Amino acid sequence: MTTDLRRNLTLYLERTGWLRPAMPGERGELWGHEPSGLFLPVPFKVPDDSLDWLGIAERIAQVEQSTVADVEARVLRLSMDVASLRAANDLVIHDTIPYEAAATMLRASWTMLRSCSTTSMRVTSFIRGNYNRRADEVARGARMAHTRKGSFIIPIVMPVTDVVEIDPGMIERSEAEPEPVERRVMRTFAESLSKIVSTVVEPAREPRPDDVLGLIRSGVTAEFAGALHAILSEDSVAQFEAAFEWSPLGGRPPEGIRDVSIPSDAADLVETVAARLRHAPRSPGAEVLTGPIHAVAREDPGGVVTIDTFRNSRPSRVSVRVTTDPMLDEAIDWMKRRVTVVITGRIARRGADLFAEQDDSVTTLAATHLPGLS
Repeated sequence: MTTDLRRNLTLYLERTGWLRPAMPGERGELWGHEPSGLFLPVPFKVPDDSLDWLGIAERIAQVEQSTVADVEARVLRLSMDVASLRAANDLVIHDTIPYEAAATMLRASWTMLRSCSTTSMRVTSFIRGNYNRRADEVARGARMAHTRKGSFIIPIVMPVTDVVEIDPGMIERSEAEPEPVERRVMRTFAESLSKIVSTVVEPAREPRPDDVLGLIRSGVTAEFAGALHAILSEDSVAQFEAAFEWSPLGGRPPEGIRDVSIPSDAADLVETVAARLRHAPRSPGAEVLTGPIHAVAREDPGGVVTIDTFRNSRPSRVSVRVTTDPMLDEAIDWMKRRVTVVITGRIARRGADLFAEQDDSVTTLAATHLPGLS
C-alpha cells in the first residue's frame, strides 16, 4: 500500500488550522500555527521512514497534545476510507476476544467486504461463488489496521486511488466529481449494513417481498447476510457495530449512511435474510443501476440526469430524461448532497450515450422498490 504522504500531510495541516506560506522556499514550505506561535518546515518530499516525518509528527503532536502514533494514523488515513468493526460485550471482552470469535470476525468481515465489492459492480442476491474478478482486485487493496482498544475493534482501511475517467459525451451541465471505485465498494458495505438495520433489525420482523428487493438493491447478498449472522451467533459477541470514516480525497462523503449497531438478538432475523436472498426471484430484462449523480443538464422543460455507475462490471455513465423542472431541481439537490440514486429498467444506446428507456425512472436508493432484477 502506497500513500502520498506529503499530499496527506498538507491536507491535514490545512484542515487543522496551520497556514501555508505565501511563497515556498527552495526545499519546502514553512507552515505557521498562529494559536501556538509555532512553525513547521515541510520538505517537498516526505518519506514515511524519514527523520523529517518523525519531526513533523512530533511537532503536530505537541500542538495537539496528542501522541505521535495518533498523529501518524490521522495523517495516513486522510487518503483512506475506514470501516471500524466492533465486537462488543463488555462483560466478556476486555481488550481481548476469544480466539475462535476473533477468527470468525476476520473471516466473516472479509466475506462481507468481498461480497459488497462484487455487488458494487453488479446487483445480485446470491453470488454462488461467482465473485467479480475486477471487484476482487479492488477488495484485495483493503488492509486491516492495528486493532484498537475497546471491545475488540478491527479497522478495515481502503486506500482511495485516482478516479477512472470516462468521456462524458454530454451537453453543458452541472457536474459533481466522479466516485472512486474504492469509495463505491466501501459505500456499498455501509449501505448494506444500514439497510439490514432499517429493514429487519429496527422493526424486529422478517423481511417482506418488497424488503428483499430493497436489500438486494442496496448491495446485500446471501453471502453478506450469512457472514453477518456468523458474527452475531458467537457467544462472546453481544453486539456488532460498524463506524465509517470517509477520506476527503474521495470526494464529498455519501449522505444517508450511518454508523450501525446490531444486537446478537437479531441473529435469527439476519439468518432469515440470508435464506430469502438465496431464493430471491429474478425478472429478466430489467436493469438496476446505482450510484451518485455525476451531472444534471437542463432542457426546456426538464432535462437529463446522469449517474456514475457500473454496467457489465465496467465503469459507465447512464442517463435518464426527467420531464419536469421540479424533478430536475430535486436531482440537483441529490447531486450536491452526494445521495445514492437508482435507475431501473431497460438501457439503450442513443448515439454515444446510454439512456434509460423510461423517462423519470430515477429516485434515491432509500426511497425505491425494485421492479425486478437482471
